[in-house]
Amino acid sequence: MKWSVLAILSGLLTWPALAADPAPGFSVEGQVSHPLHLTVADLKQTSGVQIDASFEVKGQTEKGSYVGVSLLDLLNKAGIIDGEAKGSHLRHVIEVGGRDGYTIAIAMGEIEPNMEGKPVLIAQLRDGQPVEPAGTVRL
Repeated sequence: MKWSVLAILSGLLTWPALAADPAPGFSVEGQVSHPLHLTVADLKQTSGVQIDASFEVKGQTEKGSYVGVSLLDLLNKAGIIDGEAKGSHLRHVIEVGGRDGYTIAIAMGEIEPNMEGKPVLIAQLRDGQPVEPAGTVRL
């Protein structure tokens, strides 16, 4: 499943129309102090994290080596706004919507290093090649 990613914290989902926007990208908005809109070109300037991943697609296991930007790093750059209640940071849910209409949710505790610490990337490369379709990113 290919994702052109939009990550948010409990907020509004916005994706620029590709026909109207010459530089498609994604936004980090909602409960953040510095909302971000990034293009694929922006991500290429900050890339560097690599992970090997495997996943199921139509009953088959696919594997790949991905290079991109850590989702947690982008969320930290945007400045997550926490409440004052105990554990408020872990109450955030990140909603990711793709241009294909699929939406997923990631609990903050899943990506926090002190909790489950899953590596989640906004990847531009798979096995050394740009992800398909060209000009997009993959979660």
